[in-house]
Amino acid sequence: MRGILSYSGMAAKIRAMTGGLIQKEEYEEMSQLKTVSEVAAYLNQFPSYQNLFAVGMDGIRRSSMEDSLTFSVFRDFHQIYMFAGTEQRKFLDVYYLRFENARLKRYLRNIFDGRTQDPYGYQEDITFFENHSALDIQLLSQARSPEAFREALKNTVFYSILKALDERGKTSLFEYENAINIYFLKKMITEYKKILKKQDMEAINEIYGMEIDLLNLQWIYRAKRYYRLNPDDIWSILIPIHYKLKADVIRQYVNAPGAEEIEILLKQSYYARYIDEEISTLSIEALYRKVIGRIRSLYILKYPYSVACMENYLAKKEAEVDKLTTLLEGVRFGIGSREILSYIE
Repeated sequence: MRGILSYSGMAAKIRAMTGGLIQKEEYEEMSQLKTVSEVAAYLNQFPSYQNLFAVGMDGIRRSSMEDSLTFSVFRDFHQIYMFAGTEQRKFLDVYYLRFENARLKRYLRNIFDGRTQDPYGYQEDITFFENHSALDIQLLSQARSPEAFREALKNTVFYSILKALDERGKTSLFEYENAINIYFLKKMITEYKKILKKQDMEAINEIYGMEIDLLNLQWIYRAKRYYRLNPDDIWSILIPIHYKLKADVIRQYVNAPGAEEIEILLKQSYYARYIDEEISTLSIEALYRKVIGRIRSLYILKYPYSVACMENYLAKKEAEVDKLTTLLEGVRFGIGSREILSYIE
C-alpha cells in the first residue's frame, strides 16, 4: 500500500512519458532517410529531442550528435526529477552518478581520439552537474592527455584508481573505462542500500544483479572471441558482484577454451529461459539487449509502484539513444535500411 500511495503519481507520469518513446515503425521510417539532417528533422517531432540538432545542415558533427542525444536522456531525467517527491529525489540523486560516469568516459574518449575537449553538455545539464558532483568540470574539459586527465581528478577517488592502473601498465581506454564503470556500479549499489526501503531495494538488487551478470558474460565472451585473453586477465575486467551466476559458475565461463564453449554454457544457464533464438545467430551485443529487455519487461510488472518505474524508463531511454546513435551512423555512411535495422533490433 505504501508503494501505491508513494508512486501512483510518478507511475502515471512515467506511463505518459513512455508513450513518447520511439516505436518500431518510426525506426523503420528513419532508417530509410538519406541524410543525418533528415533524421534530425524527423526527431524534432518528439518532445525530448526538440531543438537539439542544427536541422538543415548536412554537416552535423558526430560529437555534436552524441552530445545532443545524451542530453535528451538528461532532459527526461530532469523532467522526472522536477516532478519527484523528496524520497524519490534521493533515488534520482544516486542515479545521477550514471551521468557523471558518462561524462568522465566522454572526456577520456576525446583524449584518446585526439578530439577537442569542451564542457560537454547544454547549460541546463552543466548547471545540474555542478550542483550534484564534486568533479571540476572546467579542469576536466581542459585535459589533453591521460596524465592531465588523472591530475584533474587529484582530489577525488578516481585519481587513485587511475594511478593504480598506470603503475601496472594498464593504460588503454578500455582499462580506464572499465575501472570507472566498476567503481560507479559498486558506488551506486552501496548508496542505494543507505536510502532505499525494502521493496525498492529488492527491485534494484534484482535488475542491477541481472544486468551485472549479463555484462560479465558479455565481457567474457568478447575476451575469448576477440582478444584471446588468459583467465587472469579476464578476471581483472569483471565486475566483482554476482547475482544468479555465482563465482564458481563465472569461473566455468572464464576457464572455457573458447567462445563456442561459452555459448554451450549459456544455454544451460539461468538466463537461457529468456533466449528464444539460436544463440550462435546473434551477436553478443544483440543477445544482451534482447535478454535485458525481456527481464526488464517482467521486472516492471513485478515492481510497478517502486523506484523501478523511474529506473526502467530511464534505462529504456538510454537504450533508445544507443539505437539512434547506431541508426544515425548507418544513415551517415549510406548503409541500407534493412542492415541498419538488423543492428538495432
